[in-house]
This record gives sequence, C-alpha cells and structure tokens, in this order.
Amino acid sequence: MDQLRDIADSIELSVKECFAAGGEGREIKIGADGYPTKMIDKMAEKAALDRIDELGLEWNIHSEEIGDIDRGKRYTLILDPVDGTYNAISGIPFFSTSLALLDAESESVTVGLVRNLPTGRTYSAVQGKGAFLDGKIIQTRKMRLKRAVVSSYIGPEAKGWVEELIFWPKRTRYLGCISLEICLVASGGLDMFVMFGRIPRLTDVAASHVILEEAGGRILMLDDKGRAVSFHPDFEKKGIKAFFALGDPTSLKRVLEISKVKHNLREK
Repeated sequence: MDQLRDIADSIELSVKECFAAGGEGREIKIGADGYPTKMIDKMAEKAALDRIDELGLEWNIHSEEIGDIDRGKRYTLILDPVDGTYNAISGIPFFSTSLALLDAESESVTVGLVRNLPTGRTYSAVQGKGAFLDGKIIQTRKMRLKRAVVSSYIGPEAKGWVEELIFWPKRTRYLGCISLEICLVASGGLDMFVMFGRIPRLTDVAASHVILEEAGGRILMLDDKGRAVSFHPDFEKKGIKAFFALGDPTSLKRVLEISKVKHNLREK
C-alpha cells in the first residue's frame, strides 16, 4: 500500500504541474483503450511509470493509456492515471487517480487505492483488512429505496435503459468519475452506482472494487441475457450490458424489479 501511495503522490504532483503549465486538455494521441489521450493523462502516466522505475518495482502494468507491459511477474498494477479526464479539463473538481494490484495466482484484485486529485483525499483497501478514507474505516449503508441516492452513467449508449431508474430514487446524480462514484458508495455517501449499455473498463473499477467489497458492498453485472455476473478481472469479455456497484448487495433484486432492467435486456 505504501508503494501505491508513493506513486499516487507523484501523479498528484504531475497533475498540479500540468495545470500550472496549461494545455492539460490538448489531445496527444489515441490511447490503448481507444479513447483520446490528453496532455494531463500523458503527464500523469509518465509520472507513475517513472516512479515505479525509481522504486525498482518489477510489476506487470496494465494502464489505460499505454496498454500492457508484461514482465512475467505475479502482480500486475492496474492503473488509470486520471479517471474523469473530461471533468479535469473542464474545470470540474471531481477526478481521480486509480491504482490496484492484481494477483495472478488468485486472479483477484488484492489492493486498491483511489485518490481524489482535487482534494487529496485517499480511499484505500487491502483484501481482508477493511476499507479506509484517509486512514479512517468506512462502511456502506443499508439502502432504503424511498430515500436512495443513486449515481449513474447517462450517455447515448444508455438510451432506453435508464428512464425508470431516473424516477424511483429520491436523488439521481451523474458525476463523471466512476472510481470516485464507487468509492462514495463504499463510504455511504451514495447507495448505488449504475451503468447501462456501455460498461466500465477494468482500469476504471479495479481499485474501487476492492474498496467497495471491503466496505461491505459488491459489484454485480448482468450479461445480454439478464444473467448475473460477479466481478472478475476479465469481465470486459463477458458481454456485460448492465453494471451495478451496490452498497447493500441485498437490494439488487428489488432494484431490478423497479427499473425493469431485465425486461430491457430481453428486448435489446
């Protein structure tokens, strides 16, 4: 965990320097994930890779911008240098860096760290040891449907999926940074994060997944036939059409009934 904090410190400093120099939103190239890499993404990733080399860490690396560096090691660093890039370059202070360690032997994410870059607050978890925000333990909350606060992805891919979901919660939010939104579920600020049509990438959710589980929540997904799929590092290959990060895992059945998600899956 100390090593992830050290890398996050380097990323945070590079982001501040990028804003000070200007041009943070300039498009550099198309990243390994198929999306444009902005200057802020490139500088943050370079800072992370440089610090990894300085620390002598021989992890494999799976990063949103450069893709994969395979060193044949047991552990892989899952890295999203800047999650919520659009927020960052638009002056919206809600974006993060997300770092996780994937253990090849157990095929599970065992360590996760998400730092809110504008505030410096840090969510962290080690498998089996609880979840923390700035060193203080966090827990999810029991969902009360009539008072539920839900965050979601609402984009063109979600058309036809979210109409029911918009109306039944007490509050619906669209915040634009998946890793932080899931961490807010972990800390009890939100009851649920949902995404339809377009699914998140492993780099978006690897760290926040272990933080959420250690706080008492769970990630569940539905494939194109409406079958439940648990989180696994290769979930992007499973035809996922609906993604739920739940603070109260027992609430999924009722949520599906209210939002008619399975009906939508059968129709599509």
